Amino acid sequence: MGQHLDSHFGVEGGFFSLGTVKDASGHANARGVFLDGVARYEFAPGWQVLGVAGLAHGRFHTSAGNDNSPALKIGLGLQYAMNDRTALRLQVDRYRFTNAFGEKPNLGQVSLGVQVGF
Repeated sequence: MGQHLDSHFGVEGGFFSLGTVKDASGHANARGVFLDGVARYEFAPGWQVLGVAGLAHGRFHTSAGNDNSPALKIGLGLQYAMNDRTALRLQVDRYRFTNAFGEKPNLGQVSLGVQVGF
């Protein structure tokens, strides 16, 4: 979900899932919520490059136990407007968690999505 503040800036929030990793020692997954500021620059008709910065809160579930941590989030993206209300978006995000199991995990995500305006 999000809101355009003007033609260059907006705010977005939502849920994320960084998937599950399984190996001989067990499994781990991370999911949570985020709130981002988004800057947009249109470099060609219908094409925008995006810069994203925000905060997230993640929950980690592992074979050894569970934990949660706040995180800083940054990202870059490319968006193509198909029409006034629909756009395709490719985005790369990095989450820098501050304290999960006594560590500071730095996790990434690549996403391809459709943005629909109401």
